[in-house]
Amino acid sequence: MGGNIIVLNDGNILPSIGLGTWQVKEDAELEKLLDQALESGYRLFDTAHFYQNEKVLGKIFQKWFQTGKVKREEIFVISKLPMIGMWPYRVNEFLKITLQNLGLDYVDLYLIQFPIGFNYVDTDELIPMTNEGNVSLDNKIHLEAVWTAMETEISRGRTKSIGVCNFNEVQLSRILNTCKIPPAILQVEVNMFFQQKSLKSLCDKHKINMSAFSPFGKTVEGNSNEKPNITSDPTLQKIGTKYGKSEAQIILRFLLQSGFIVIPRSTNAERLKENISVYDFSLEPSELVELQGLDKGKEGQTKRAYFDAIFPGAQEHPEYPWK
Repeated sequence: MGGNIIVLNDGNILPSIGLGTWQVKEDAELEKLLDQALESGYRLFDTAHFYQNEKVLGKIFQKWFQTGKVKREEIFVISKLPMIGMWPYRVNEFLKITLQNLGLDYVDLYLIQFPIGFNYVDTDELIPMTNEGNVSLDNKIHLEAVWTAMETEISRGRTKSIGVCNFNEVQLSRILNTCKIPPAILQVEVNMFFQQKSLKSLCDKHKINMSAFSPFGKTVEGNSNEKPNITSDPTLQKIGTKYGKSEAQIILRFLLQSGFIVIPRSTNAERLKENISVYDFSLEPSELVELQGLDKGKEGQTKRAYFDAIFPGAQEHPEYPWK
């Protein structure tokens, strides 16, 4: 556990550390970031229609393919079905748009981004709003039906694997009870203070890999809540000093050895290299136990407040995952 390669329950293979691309604001900044990441050895890239950056990723991928520096089969690309696409007949529509934007024949993994639906206006109005200032919710979505449409995209060859994001245990269990193809990955927030132990246990039972976004517990711009000061935790500092590693590297190493795929995000070239330089040491079993003790349960969650801020009124959706 904790190697640099993960084998999914469908047999597909991906790196255990990837690059998150959400909230990189300028195209030129993202192009530079992607070049730096590819030069540093990153081969797993996480995007989404909702991020509005797939064309930039496609441009850089094609440049690298054409120069022969990397082959398509060496890149693992993740994208996601947006909340405005949460109907079976829209899965195909949005995946086609994603492939066109990326300039690819297939993605390696396609995820349902969130278990709630927004009313569809057009493909670019990603957060439709009501006159009252709340997100315009589509309360009639059917998660199991959407999942069946996701399964169809595998047979069509447009994605190799499928999975879900931000689902809770009940929602994941519903998919498992009705699916023909089980989710290969559940992508959720995981950090040292929010280790998602119960959800991880369910996933382990069904051989579903968990992918951790926001592993350092930091909020993204727009969230007024205080950030949990994870990297200043004395336990992380103590263990980092022992190995000559940063607190962030100890977090990543802990998550890898705990069986997670990790999707950190950074626009700093040195941090990029640091995040992927965690395969040259291993934490001892006693240190893993010590770090497991940092879990604060729901108190450690940071992204719920952010999602609630950018999706006002989403808590009223019948499938809101954190009720």
